[in-house]
Amino acid sequence: AADADAALTELVARGAPRIIIGGGDGTIVAALTAIDRAVAATGAPEPIVGVLALGTGNALARTVRARAPRPRTVGDALARAATAAPIDVPMLEVLGQRTPFCGFGLDAQLLADADAVATRLARSRLHLPAVLRYAVAVPMISVPRFLATPRPTVTIHRRGPTEHPDGTAAIDGVLWSGACTMAACSTIPYFGLGLHMFTFTGGRPDRFQVRAGDPGLAEVIRAAPAVFRGRYLSPRAVTRAVQAGVRSIEHGNLIDEATVRE
Repeated sequence: AADADAALTELVARGAPRIIIGGGDGTIVAALTAIDRAVAATGAPEPIVGVLALGTGNALARTVRARAPRPRTVGDALARAATAAPIDVPMLEVLGQRTPFCGFGLDAQLLADADAVATRLARSRLHLPAVLRYAVAVPMISVPRFLATPRPTVTIHRRGPTEHPDGTAAIDGVLWSGACTMAACSTIPYFGLGLHMFTFTGGRPDRFQVRAGDPGLAEVIRAAPAVFRGRYLSPRAVTRAVQAGVRSIEHGNLIDEATVRE
């Protein structure tokens, strides 16, 4: 990580017009944050950032229609990235990091569990594709913990104008309060692995979508196909399009447009 930060700082200071990041969403978020710090420190212009889809989730890559290259086509992909027209992707600022989405609860736990499986397998020099890591982690780790662990209590406050997906105004100051299986927000339609969680993003570049809910395990499993198609709505979930003025969501402090409190 330190080497990556140093390389990105040098590229920004040299005025690189484009920087291509190879990796998944975590790698790209770390790089965007490092580039942001370098721009602030050097006063250099912010470069256009390209995505080379080499990660697990690749939600950002999917959003900008960047396909994972094969080894022999990486050079061609980089050549296209050097001249491709830029695509505007709004970003959130979350705890000092630039990111298109963030999540709290089940989605973060699933990711952590899959990473734990990968770490354990790596100790034995075994490697599984991402889909198989999730296939192992979900029934063996995630589901038992979901059944045995109390859910956190979450309150989501909104600051500034808010509207429901049907376009009607939301006048309530509290979007969600209570036990919560998942609370998440995004400026792009996807989570990792093609989960189409944020159907209402994209129509308004000045807004991001908030989803929070407390579905039971049976509903989570039953709704999985609808989630991948972008058609999951539930009476136990709330979804909002929140105006993203300064575009910040942060734990613990009521700042800018929205705050999530555990």
